[in-house]
Order: sequence, then C-alpha cells, then structure tokens
Amino acid sequence: MSSASDNNFGPVLEGKFDFTLLFERSMLAIVPAGIAILAIPIYVMTMTSKGKQVRPGRLLWAKLATAIALVGLQLSSVILWHRAGLLRSDISLAASIMSFIASFPSAFVSIYLSITMAFDITMARSYFLRNSIDTLGGLQAAVAGLKLVLVLLEEVPKRQLFRSSSSRPDLGEMVGFWNRSLLLWINSLLRLGFGKNIYVDDLPEIGDKYDSDNLFRKFDLQWKKGSHKSRMLLAMTCFKAMRRDFLMPIIPRLCFIALSFSRPFFMQKVIDNVSTGKASDGVTDGLIGASIFIFGGLMLTRSIFERLEFQAITCVRGMLIMAIYDKAQRLGSDELEKSAAVTLITADLAGVQEGLGYLHSTWSSVLELCLGIYVLYNFVGYACFLLFIPSSISAVGTYIATKNMASARTLWNAKVETRVAATSNILAQLKSVKAMGLTEVLSSHLEEKRKEEIKSSMHERNARIMVYGVYGFGAAMTPVAVLAGARFWTRASNPMTISETFAAYAAVFIASLPLNSLLGFLPYYASGFACLMRIQKFLSLPEMRDQRECLQIDGISDEKPGDAPNNPTQGGCAIEMNNVSVKSDASSYILQDVSLRVPSGSLAMVHGTVGSGKSAFLKALLGELGLDSGTIRVTSKRMAYASQTPWIQNTTIRDNVVGLSPFVEARYNEVISACALDKDLAELPDGDQTMAGSNGCNLSGGQKQRLGLARSIFAGTTILLLDNVLSALDTNTASLVFQRVCGPDGLLRRWNCTVIMTTNQRELRNTIMHCTILTSASPVNLLGEADLVFEMGDHGRIRQNQNCSRTESVRTHAESASQAGSQTEVPDSHVEKETELPTVKAGKSDPEDDELDKNRRHGDTKLYGYFFTTTNVWLFAIWLSATALAAAMERAPQIFLRIWLSVDITNNWYFAGFAAISVAEIIITCSAAGWFLKHILPKSSVELHSRLLHTVMASTLSFISNTDAGSLLNRFSQDISLISQRMPLMLMSAASMFFNVLVDIGIISSGARYTPPIVVFLIAVLYGIQHYYLRTSRQLRYLDLETTAPLISYFTETASGIAHIRGLGWYHAFHKELVTRLNHSQIPFYFLLCVQQWLTLTLDGTTFIAAVTLISITTKVPTSTSESAVGLAMLNLVTFSTTASYFLQMWVALETSLGGLARIQAFCKYTPVETDPTDAEPVPESWPESGRIDYEAVTASYVGPNGEVRPALNDTSFTISHAQKVGISGRTGSGKTSMLLSLLHLMEFNGKISIDGREIKTIPRHILRSRITTMTQDGVEFKGTIRMNVFPFGTANAPADEEIVAALDKVGLWAHLQRRGGLEGDIVDARLSHGQKQLLFLARAMLHQQAMKTKIVLVDEATSALDQGTDARMQELMAEAFADCTVLTIAHQRDGGLDYVDRAIKLDSGHLIELRHVNPNEEWAENF
Repeated sequence: MSSASDNNFGPVLEGKFDFTLLFERSMLAIVPAGIAILAIPIYVMTMTSKGKQVRPGRLLWAKLATAIALVGLQLSSVILWHRAGLLRSDISLAASIMSFIASFPSAFVSIYLSITMAFDITMARSYFLRNSIDTLGGLQAAVAGLKLVLVLLEEVPKRQLFRSSSSRPDLGEMVGFWNRSLLLWINSLLRLGFGKNIYVDDLPEIGDKYDSDNLFRKFDLQWKKGSHKSRMLLAMTCFKAMRRDFLMPIIPRLCFIALSFSRPFFMQKVIDNVSTGKASDGVTDGLIGASIFIFGGLMLTRSIFERLEFQAITCVRGMLIMAIYDKAQRLGSDELEKSAAVTLITADLAGVQEGLGYLHSTWSSVLELCLGIYVLYNFVGYACFLLFIPSSISAVGTYIATKNMASARTLWNAKVETRVAATSNILAQLKSVKAMGLTEVLSSHLEEKRKEEIKSSMHERNARIMVYGVYGFGAAMTPVAVLAGARFWTRASNPMTISETFAAYAAVFIASLPLNSLLGFLPYYASGFACLMRIQKFLSLPEMRDQRECLQIDGISDEKPGDAPNNPTQGGCAIEMNNVSVKSDASSYILQDVSLRVPSGSLAMVHGTVGSGKSAFLKALLGELGLDSGTIRVTSKRMAYASQTPWIQNTTIRDNVVGLSPFVEARYNEVISACALDKDLAELPDGDQTMAGSNGCNLSGGQKQRLGLARSIFAGTTILLLDNVLSALDTNTASLVFQRVCGPDGLLRRWNCTVIMTTNQRELRNTIMHCTILTSASPVNLLGEADLVFEMGDHGRIRQNQNCSRTESVRTHAESASQAGSQTEVPDSHVEKETELPTVKAGKSDPEDDELDKNRRHGDTKLYGYFFTTTNVWLFAIWLSATALAAAMERAPQIFLRIWLSVDITNNWYFAGFAAISVAEIIITCSAAGWFLKHILPKSSVELHSRLLHTVMASTLSFISNTDAGSLLNRFSQDISLISQRMPLMLMSAASMFFNVLVDIGIISSGARYTPPIVVFLIAVLYGIQHYYLRTSRQLRYLDLETTAPLISYFTETASGIAHIRGLGWYHAFHKELVTRLNHSQIPFYFLLCVQQWLTLTLDGTTFIAAVTLISITTKVPTSTSESAVGLAMLNLVTFSTTASYFLQMWVALETSLGGLARIQAFCKYTPVETDPTDAEPVPESWPESGRIDYEAVTASYVGPNGEVRPALNDTSFTISHAQKVGISGRTGSGKTSMLLSLLHLMEFNGKISIDGREIKTIPRHILRSRITTMTQDGVEFKGTIRMNVFPFGTANAPADEEIVAALDKVGLWAHLQRRGGLEGDIVDARLSHGQKQLLFLARAMLHQQAMKTKIVLVDEATSALDQGTDARMQELMAEAFADCTVLTIAHQRDGGLDYVDRAIKLDSGHLIELRHVNPNEEWAENF
C-alpha cells in the first residue's frame, strides 16, 4: 500500500474502502483531542463548583487504574509513531501527542470516550490493513478496549455512593451517559408498573433540581427585575430563570438535524447499489455501517434532546404554579374571588406546556428548512424554490386560522372559567340548593352555560379544521409542485432516474417537513401564547397593600405563631385609628373619618344596623381593606380573625383548631372547653379526628362557627377580631361560649387579649332546664360586658362609648383570676349535644375510585363504547371509515409514484393522477375532521356534562356530606376539560395514526423479497411495547390526576380563607405546604414524561433494526428487490418511528383523557342518588292547597361514611294545621334542621309525613321542594346579577321588575343596590354584608311565595345576622307576607323569629320533648 496515498487528505483512500492516514489522524485524532483539551478549563470549573457529592470507593480506584493504563498506552503510541518509518508524518506524531494530553482530563467523560472509541476502531482497522504498522493497530485496539472499560465503569449507578449532605440528584443523574441516554434506568419503573398497581410513594425521588420552591425563587428574582409593561415579560422571565435548561437541548438537536439530512444521500447510494448489483463487499459493508451510524445516531440524539426538553417543561410547571399561588396570596379577597386561579393551573398551564414542547422545534425547523432547500437544490436545481408556493399559501391560511384560533381559544377559556366558577359556587351550596328546589332550574342554568361554552368553542373548531386543510395542502401539494418543476422544467432535458426521484422525494419531504411543522405549530403557539397572556395578566394584577403601621410599645411586639398572648402593659393602646376613611366603588363611604383607640387587654363591642359596615370595620383593622385617607396603628399585625362565614378546611377538627400553631394539649383542651366543643367531640365516634368536610359540610352551622372561633383563640395572638361569631348558636350555647371566652373569668380575659367583636344583639337571654321545667335566667348584656362600645352610624361614621369603671373592674378581676388560675364552670346541661350531621373518615375512598384503581393498569375498553353511546353510533362509523380512507390516501401518492416509475417512467400522463390523488387526500382529511368536530363532538360533550350534572344534583344528602366539594369540582373542571378539549383531538390523532402505521408497515415490508418477516417483527414489537408500556403509563397518568386534585382543593381553600391566613401570618407556612404538595405532584408528572421518552426511544430502536435489516438484505441480495420498491420502503422508514411513536403517544394521551371519562362513568354509576316513585299519581298544580302537615312516628337518620346509620329524629309525631306559625327550638344539633330536611325529603325516614293528606314519598322530590318556600340557615348566593339572586327559580313564573324592586325596598335594600347597578348589577360588586344578604334572601322568599302561591314556608335561622331593630321589622314583614301560609321557624335567639308563633316545638337530641299552643300575649320563648 502506497505511503504517498496516505499522505493525501483524501478522505477516501483511492481504490479502497478506507480513509487515508492523514485524514484519520487529522479528523479522528487531532480534532476530538483538541476539543477535549479546550474543554479542560470548563470541565474543571464545573466539577469544582459542585463540590464533593460522591464518596470514594472501589469504583473510583478501578477508574483510576484503567485511566492510568490508558495514559500509558497513549504514551506508547507517541513513541511508536516517532519510529514509524515510511508512514511517519508530522501530523501523525502531533495527533499522538494531543491524544496523550487529552487522555488526562477526558478519562471520565463518557461521551468523549464513546466517540473516540469508534474512531479508534476505525483507525485500528486501517493500521491492520497496512502490514507495516500492525503493531500500532494492536495498540489502537487496546486503547479502544480500555476506553470501553472506562465507559462501562461510568455506567455503574452511584446511588449508594452519594453523600447524605449533598443535594439530591434525580435517578437519571445517578447513572452514566449511556444508561441515561438510552433510558435503561427507567426499565425498573416500567417493570414495577407492569407487575402491580403503583402509587406515588413507590416512585423514586426526582431530585432537588425540580424543587418548586427553588425554582420559584429564581423566577421571582427575574420577575421583579423585568419591565411590567412588556407583553413578553412572563416568557422572558421564565427564560432568564432557566436559561441553561432552555439552551442545553441545542447541541443534540443540531446533531439530530445533521443526521436527518444525510438520509437522502444515503438513500440514493442504496438505490444505486440495487440498480447496479455489482458493489464490492467493502461498499455493502460500508452502507450497512452507515445505516447503523445514521439511524442509531438519530435514536440517540433524539433521546438526549427530548430528555432535556422534558426536564425544562417539568421545571416550568412547578415554577408557574408556585408563581400563581404566591400571587393569589397577595391579592385582595374580592379580586381573588373574581380571578378563578384554578383555571390558570389547569387549562391555561396545560396550554403553556403544550406550546413549550414545540419551543426548540421552531429554530430547528428554520435551520432544517434552509438545509433542506440546499439538499433539494442538488437534485432538482431551481425547482427547489417551488417548495414555497404551496407552503406560502399554507402559511397565509395558517396565519389567518391561528389568529382566529387564538382569539377563539381565549373566548372559549373565558366561557370555561365562567362555567367552572358558576359550578363551584353551586357545589359549595348544594345542600341548600336541593332544599330550595333549585336543582332543575340550576341544572338548566349550568347546561346553558355548557352550551354557550360549546357554541363558543365552535369558532376554535372551525379554525382548527381550516388549519388541518391548509396544513394538508402544504404537505400534499409541495411534492407535486417540486416534482412538476423538476420534470417539466429544470430536469426536462436530463430526466431523473428512479434513485434520484426517490431521493428528491425524500429531500422534498425533509425540506417541507420543517416548514409544514412551523405552520402546524402555530395553533399550539397561538393557544399557548393566549394561555401565557392570561397567566401574565393574573400575575400583573394589583396586590393588596397593608397600610397599617405597627406601634412600638415596650413589652408588645409581633409575636411568633403559637406564643402565649401576653400584654403586660395595661395603659398601652393596641389599636389606634386616626381619621380613617374608606370609600366603596360606588363612591359612598364605608368608613368615614373614624378616629378611635382600643386599649390593650380590653373587650370592644361593635354594633349597628345591617349594612352599616361592621364587617368592613374589622377588615380595615385586619389590613384587608384599602384606606382612602387616615392611618391605622396596631401593636401587632398578626391578628386572629373569625368571620361570620367560618373558614373550615377539609381536615380533622383538631387540625382546624390547631392550624399551624404548635400543639399544646393543655391549651387545646382549654380552648375546646371555652368554645363548648367538648361535648360535641364526645358524641362523635372519631372525636376530634372527625373530618370537617369541604367548607365544614359535615358540621352544623353552630359547630362550624365555634370551630372557627376555637382556631382564632388557639392561635395565641394578642389581638382577636370576631365578626358576629355567636349568630348561629342557640341562646344557651351563645351565652355559655361568651362567658367562657369573654366573660369576667373568660379565657381571653385571663390571657389579657385585646378583642374587637361585632354583634347584632345587645343581650343574650339564657335559660336553664330543671327536669322538664324551663325557667329564665339572668340575660347576658353583651354591650354591658364590654370595656368599649362602638356604634356604627350612617355613612360610615362610628360613635364611641366607654365605660371606665367597667374597664377597671374587669381588668382587676381578670388579673386575680389569672393569678388563681381558676375558671368559672357552667353546668353540663348547658353544653349542647350535636349529632345532627354525619362525619367522614380520612382516607376512605369512593366506590368509583376503587373501581378505577382496579382498572388503571389494564385500561377499560368499555369506555369507548360508553363514549360512543353519547351520540348516534352511525356518526362514529362514518367518521372511522373516513379516517381510514384519509390515512390510505395520505400514502397513496407515494404508492402511485412507485407504480408509475415501475411501469413507465417516461409517461407524463401519470403525473396528473399523482396530482389528483394529492388533492383528494386534502378533501378527505378535512371532511373527516369536520365531521367529528362539528357533528359528533358537540352532542357528546353536552351529553356527558348532562349525565354528570344530573347525577350530582340527584345525589343524596349523605353523599354530599361525605364528599369533598373539591373532588366534585375536579370532575367539572379537569375531567370535563379533558373530554371536551384534549380527548377529541387525541382520539382523532390516535385513529389517524393507527391507520397510518398499518399502511407504513405494509409498504416497508414490500421493500424486498425477504423482508416480509419485518411485518411480523414490527407488529410484535408494537404489541409488546403497548402491552409493556401502557400499563405503567396509564398508572402514571392516573397518579398525575390524583396528585393534581389536592392542588386544586388547596387553591380553593386558600382563596376562601385568605383573610384568615394573612391575619395569622400563615402565608409562609401555606406556601411551604403547597411546595410539598406540588413536589409530590411533580413526581408522577416527570416520570410520565420519562416513559413517553422511553417509548420514542424504543420505537426509534425498532426503526433502527428495521432499517439495518432492510439495508442488509437489499445490499447483500440486490436481486431481492427493485429500485422503486426499496425507494418507497426507505421513504417510509424516514417517518415510521415518528408515526408509530406519535400513534402510541396519542393512544396513551387518549387513555388519559378516557381516564377523565372513566371517572365520570364511575361517578354516575356508583353515586347514590335520590329515586322517586315511577307509578305515583300526578301532583295537582294547586297542591298543597292548605299547608296542613302531619308527622306520624317519624324516625329520620343519616348514613355515615362507612354505611352506619345515625339517628336524627326519634319517633316524632305531631300535626300542624293550615296557616299555623310554629316555632322550633332546641340546642344546636338537637334535630331542628333535620325536621325540616325530612319534610323536604332530603333525609330518609321511617314513618309517615303527609302534606294535605298526601304522603310526601309519593311526590317527586323536585316538585315537593319547589312547592315549599325555604329559607336555609346558610342562604344561597349565586355568581351573577342581583336579578338572578333575588329570583333564581326560572323564568316561567318570574315576577316583574316592579315587584322585585318593591320586595327589595320592603327589606330596605333597594337604595343600596340601586347605587351599585340595580337589578343588572353583579352580586359581588354590591358588597353585601352578612346581614344584608339575609335581607336579600328574605326578599327572595317573599317573591317565591308570591309567584308560586306556596302554602308552606320553612325558615331556618334566617335573621340571625340582623340587629334587633331590623330583625323586629323583618318579623313583622314576614308575618304579613306569609299570613296565609303554614310557617315552621327555627331560631336560636329570642329575637330570631319566635315572637309571632301559634305553637312551640322543643327538641332535644332528636326527641320531641314539648309541643304546645302559645298565647299571643305570652312571651313563650322566655320560658324556653
């Protein structure tokens, strides 16, 4: 072999299948060694900055020994090249020296070792072919062997070697490059998921890199630096916070592009080899080796850049959720209620993630387009630019469509947000909604919202169909335009051969793919950008600003959570207001020129009429209300707040009381006793471990109010703000709680706390029962017990009265009581026993969840049938047929091209058929998409929502009490969104890709005579992958949904209790709790992306095997195929792995969406619902005519969470005649509300209840409840206009505006509402106080009775929040309005509706202990 040839650069050695030595030593030795040497500083700095993370051990010594041997071999190579004789050259010697130097730092870098190992093998082969330097060949082979050993040592997992003090890396970072890149580490998870049901605790940690708190700190730093006027602020903030993560995929993506563009040239060589059939073994081996390098490289580089992209997506998810939650904690209560942050972390964040997945595809597509044009130019000349004609048309159409899609998606999301907010509002009040007979009306209301949402979505659907059309036009007509230009223009004089035609077709495909991809990505960009803008708009909302100043007084400071309150300074001032004014949106004063001082350790009572501003006054002190003028100074900004509507978390009673304070058992027991909760807990089977339920749905109104009070006391703040916290308690309990908490010997007096308490009562009338004789005790004068009394006047003014002697006496008494450590006790008979509502145990799963848990590994094919039943099955059959035909037509032009080139390559008439088939493909694809999106999807979406809604509305009271409202809302938000937005697209894509895969397999198998076994192989692999992969993927999807639900519930709980959280200074702790929940949710989310990447890698590996097999057969046995056959097969190999991967990904995504469908199906199947008799007689329109009520031996009960029966009424019998007014009295939990619920048939009961002689069990429930006017204890407030809230009973019997205004005027609300938009004003903007809302509910009841001509009125604590004067007027108004009705009234207080009664009922623990007539002149409640 001539040394002269080896001294030429080559690269190919003339006449041989080999490189020249000069090329090898230059490109395969010097270049990689030079890169390694230049990278030394970066490598050293990176390793030094990370510190020691892994302990030394045997693995380190093995690496060192191998590395030293490698250095020695490289030194030997330098010496041998110095003595190489004829083949010695300066380049060769320099290459050896550089390789020697590079061996020092690179010995532990897998990627460098792997690449140079391949180069070493190539060079060793060349040396062995030259007999004179075979010693160098052996040495080079030994170098390659040592590098292989080092690579294998690098792959050894280091999990056991990590130091406990170092940061936690994820499982993929604990292994070597190849293990990480080929995802071998994920196989253990796949095996686990294949063999059993997995849970989040079974998944490995994902490392500190994905810690949401760390990510948010980076985000927050960049957000504060950015310009808040920029539209790209959020996008730039995310990029700057994660610059390295976004840039890392660039290098592997560039390698992937380079390998992709080598395929047309490789295809041409293979087809030429088949056509000649005379290639040497070296050439055929080279082609096989090239196929291994190209398709293997594509598999590896795609795996690397996808892993890096998925890591960035996971980080962005955690970062944005934290940012949204942090912002939610900083917004005012009203603004937070309007914003619907839950929608942002579900629908909008999903849109951002989808758009982010195509981020790197943008710049890479631009680069691929430029390279594609260049490659295509080599085959067709200037005809390559014809590529832009159909693409430009497609671009213009796509731009128009995506622009419409972005605005349509924004409008659609807004409609979704409106529906979800309305649904959430109704679900939170579902018990009262059912009691008022509003289920059918509100079901229709929500269904109309759903139809409006779907109608709005049709604009987006039309734009999407247009996108399909223009995208299909670009993909189908681009090959037609380019090949036409080449055949009839640039290559008319020099017609292309078969190999050139297929290579040009592949080049067209590779060049047009990025262009079409750019156009295809636009809808996702538009949707993602719209979602990003909605998040940015939320993050840019003005924040609530605490304008309070902190007083600096010796001995008083901001105490830490859990500290025992202590105010030693008696003469100090805890709160000081100077000329404070607050205006409403309507420019009227809420507070006007208020100046006052509240001494430390005093009790201040605030009273006033309804709507006078008592609650607003407390919110101003809490810092929740912005000041227009004046100052508020406080000794501590940390204040406990108990609102009229208690904030109850869905956790145990103990956790609600303790909150985030340290648990001190003695103090806990003291607080429980002070709030009279000890007897309640003794009655509950699980005691203080009883779950409170969503918004306290498992507790009575009195229990909830005392639970909120207990939390405020236990928090241990020096200042407490109590907003009418006794309104839901009966007189005895209210008196007892007040004395134990705020009385002379009360807990807060002994702790010397400053208390500001609002009330609408001046005194509490206490009663004591001796056996069956009820006697009156001395009333508790609330205002007289106070040190300071503030009266809310007109126009936001406050008048102050101070009883100095009372202040001093109370303090002296408190000090002596504190020293003695005593507490006044009240007889046990005064502590109510509450058994009214059932409890729910923590951790109890629903039946539908158990069923889903069984099926989550294997899936449920019956779901497809369930979905098909939502509309006409023939519509689905037509769509599937059209989709199959469209998939075949997509490959039809290529098949037609093979036939054309095989039959008569010179016949130009075949080109017309080629073009016609391409046009037909576009038409059929758009028709199939339009048929599904416009005819099938709207009907199925309405039907599925209707099934879910009617099941919820028909659910039993026990189910409502035992079910988390957040779980129900999750079905209406996330699940409905899945089956309406994501599932249809996934179903369309999965069906299309399924048929495409079948067509591709058939085409590839026809590539050569001996390749049909590839069909068996591909089908077996696809089946095996789906069988192995889908089991784990389904479960991870399930876990993703399962861990997202608590996030949604946590968001809603935070939003409802934000004033309490900020008042107690708990926002940091709640922030940490969200970090914990979010990090827990990130684990299945990240591993789901990992197994998706594993799927892509596996299918790329399948393509790799198929390609190498096909190339091996066609090159070794060229007679087994034809040029056109192998060309068509290779053309489809270009896209097979992508198509197959996309198919399985769409299938899994479809399974996920079907998971939402499965939850809805299981919910509808297993939820207990109220059933009415089907054979009952029709109910006359005039029923009931008199309103007579008969109870005959009625025993009512609740069903607990474990199926246990808990009594509520025991053998109760009585009769109420027409128009009688009956007062129902008893302690909280005595069965008063249960009596009304049984009358409404909300509770199951034994015995007989009749109205006008007809048993209510024979009357459909919705008719029964609609014929009774009901005022519930909590009231029902809907999101919407004043008109809707005043009369939400439908339009059939709706009163005229004049009647509505008259009713509002009678209750004294119209003047207030008229200033805030009148009947069309929003209920939120009206800013109604708790008492004003009760007046609104009273107006609603009057209008309902008037419109429906009802004869029975049920009143459950309807005026508890009113002051005594307003209450008296409303009682007179009710007596007049309901004069001809039978009225059953529950009232805990003396002035709560028991003045105008004919008969009195007394209940105790479900037993009727007294029923008697009352003399109109007798103040009968005094004797109760």
